[in-house]
Amino acid sequence: MKRGNGFVDDGPPSKYRRSDDPSKLLRVLIPSRAAGPIIGKGGETIKDLRAQYSVRLHIPDSRGPERVFNMEGDRPNICGCLRELTDVLMDVLSAKNADQRLLEGRKDDEGNDLDPAKLLDLRILIHHSQVGSVIGKSGDKIKELREKHRMQIIKIYQEFAPRSTDRVLQLIGEPQNVFACVEDIMETLESAPPRGHRSDYDANNFDADSMPAYDRYMGPPPPPPPPYGYDGPYSGGGPPPPPPPPYGVYDDRPYYDRGYSRRGPPPPSSGYRR
Repeated sequence: MKRGNGFVDDGPPSKYRRSDDPSKLLRVLIPSRAAGPIIGKGGETIKDLRAQYSVRLHIPDSRGPERVFNMEGDRPNICGCLRELTDVLMDVLSAKNADQRLLEGRKDDEGNDLDPAKLLDLRILIHHSQVGSVIGKSGDKIKELREKHRMQIIKIYQEFAPRSTDRVLQLIGEPQNVFACVEDIMETLESAPPRGHRSDYDANNFDADSMPAYDRYMGPPPPPPPPYGYDGPYSGGGPPPPPPPPYGVYDDRPYYDRGYSRRGPPPPSSGYRR
């Protein structure tokens, strides 16, 4: 059933309920333009995936430039569903749309320059209390994940998504390596369920004005961003930037690289709650 630009395969979006078992839920942050290819014509793609992998799939409507793709089911089935979507995800989430400074100087396994168009840039939302389990003691776990799955980037954003208790985990690598890494991360999160108040990110709370610089988990912070709207390599010069788009218009910059407020998660009495 369609509703606006959204779709839920097991009833109207208003009847969707968040899983009480967060270990069976994967939330992927996607640009709004990615929803259509994932849903498929007449909803056929998402219906077929649900039937084949016994998962609930839901992409709530959003007024802003991004949405949350909710995948609910057993871990192997969720990851199988992701693998089935490889071609679709590579069309809309390839690393060619990522901040190229993240990949600067990196090589593939043969020592050649990376081709961002062949890499998947996947973002998942995790509760802030689970971040430590992914990083591990002295960064051991995240280093293990990077080496085991030959990942180019594993980065956990310092900032909370607006009006939520979520942080964003970014994975860049060859698609099958990314999916294997996601499966490992989900297994890790199963043993470290969220603690404390839980307020999932609602993409309708997207805030274009909350764009402080973000920190990297490892290594120095990135240089200052280029002028707004300038698409060329980073430099102090370049053409003057165009005016920013109005609120709700898709931001042509990499959709995750805005950064979010450091004020922390909202108290239980505020924020988006379902």
